Amino acid sequence: MKIWDVNPGYLSRQLLLAEHTELHSIHQLIETQLDGVNQMKPSLLRWIYHPAALALRHAAVVEEMRLRGIEHKTAMPVPTTASEWPSQEGDWNAATQYAELADKGQEGRIPLPVSLEILWEQHAYSVMARDAKLFKRLQIQVASKEIEFDSLANLLVDTLRRPCHQHHWDMVVEGMWEPCKQADEAMDYSSSYQRPNRLIRGIQYLASEYKWPELWHATALCELSAAVRVN
Repeated sequence: MKIWDVNPGYLSRQLLLAEHTELHSIHQLIETQLDGVNQMKPSLLRWIYHPAALALRHAAVVEEMRLRGIEHKTAMPVPTTASEWPSQEGDWNAATQYAELADKGQEGRIPLPVSLEILWEQHAYSVMARDAKLFKRLQIQVASKEIEFDSLANLLVDTLRRPCHQHHWDMVVEGMWEPCKQADEAMDYSSSYQRPNRLIRGIQYLASEYKWPELWHATALCELSAAVRVN
């Protein structure tokens, strides 16, 4: 059992449910003042001293479960402020996690990235919601291949752990709504257009119904609903 660093959208249903169970197991250890911590694997132990980050990871996993129609009943308090996250492990970082998922032959909502360009496309909305300058820089670096796949993969995990800028978050949600306008049900959400917090739910629903790749294969579809936002 593991807690992954890559977006939950890449996990198969089996791995997604297994991680959710593990998140609650670690949360329980924290609640019981670390009773049994000595028996934990290093890959899980790194989360023990980051309970707020654990809760934020749980929130992203729950959003992914919702997208796939998996019922969720076990709440975990979600922090509303930025948190310190455990560092990625040298031998089991984002790049190696994609390779491990490929070896398992299990795919989730988001296809495993087979190129630098695909990896970037899948994360573009998520990066834009946090840092417009970084978004532009990475666009250039990916287009010119100035950055390697492994470096980008690890950077993206760290970037998605950062809080979103509220203004950027709003703009990204509005941008994600554009493909949704073609749906017959779009009018049902017209009253939410000026309320991004409600609009994101409409985007999630329509993306799950129509499976448009630019949305269904985006990390933002689950994680933006769980991300901490700052002004």
